[in-house]
Amino acid sequence: MKPADAALEIRALPWRPRYRKPEAGLDVTDIGVPDLDDDFGVGIVVAIALIVLLPVIVVLLAIVLLPVEALLAVIVGALVLVARFTGVIPWTVTYTDAHLDLVSEKHRFLPGAVRRVRELNGDRRVRVRWSWTGPAAATQAPAI
Repeated sequence: MKPADAALEIRALPWRPRYRKPEAGLDVTDIGVPDLDDDFGVGIVVAIALIVLLPVIVVLLAIVLLPVEALLAVIVGALVLVARFTGVIPWTVTYTDAHLDLVSEKHRFLPGAVRRVRELNGDRRVRVRWSWTGPAAATQAPAI
């Protein structure tokens, strides 16, 4: 990127993912297996019933929950768009300064961000940089 090569950065997800660490006190090696051995063979019948019925229940739940999940995704997407265009989520203009450092500026409304990109670039063309969660350096896990 040459100096003052500005772009309007649009992140599809306006939040940054949090990096999670496993809890230190959680021991997953000590998982008990239920004892299915009994005198009447009921445990074997229950095990076979679970093996047969569990996939059917999972498929039925997937069929029922898929429209709900799709509707939820559409609603969240619409809310993010409304928040972006009303100025709740700011637009980001990124450019490199004279020292070749990446500089970010936040603008509440799209016309102001476009005007700033045009000022920095010196022409009417506005470059747009799309990303999921932001610059690659900002989404890397912190060093331990």
